[in-house]
Amino acid sequence: MEAEGLDPANEDVWVQLGMYHVANTALTATTASPSLKAGIAKGQAEGEEEADDGEYGGEKQAWKPAEEAFSKSLLLKADHPPALVSLAKLYLSTSTRQNLATSTPTDRAPKRYQGADLAESLLNPFTQSVGWDIPEAWYLLGHVARVQGREERARECWEFALGLEQGRGIRDWSCLKRWL
Repeated sequence: MEAEGLDPANEDVWVQLGMYHVANTALTATTASPSLKAGIAKGQAEGEEEADDGEYGGEKQAWKPAEEAFSKSLLLKADHPPALVSLAKLYLSTSTRQNLATSTPTDRAPKRYQGADLAESLLNPFTQSVGWDIPEAWYLLGHVARVQGREERARECWEFALGLEQGRGIRDWSCLKRWL
């Protein structure tokens, strides 16, 4: 967290901090003993009553530091591609886990896709403007469409992402003006 103190105005620092929190949370969830997981879940549930309105339960609380770090990056630069893609990925992953944990075949509650809707609200305007050439954003937008049941839109997004990836150069197109 030294970089956070040395360069708090750098949006890339906040993205890296968010990625650290995501990796740390995932590592804790996969390698912790059952008793430790139960203690973490209990602590998150207690914290949830104080700080959260029960939207995603303990999982919302676990991903909160990562979400805050990505949000700080977006406050510094509103169209920062790594922050937007990482935050959308975080929202989509929490939405997918929530669906797997609580959905039933007849469940059609609008709350099921809240994370996917948040991810779409970030990615859709981004891919239609400055992020049109970022294949990761298009891939995630396709995944969001698939989660929402829009298979044709998902296919379009994935085909566009594949085309961008196949045509991707070693360097970004924005550096071309340096050489001309």
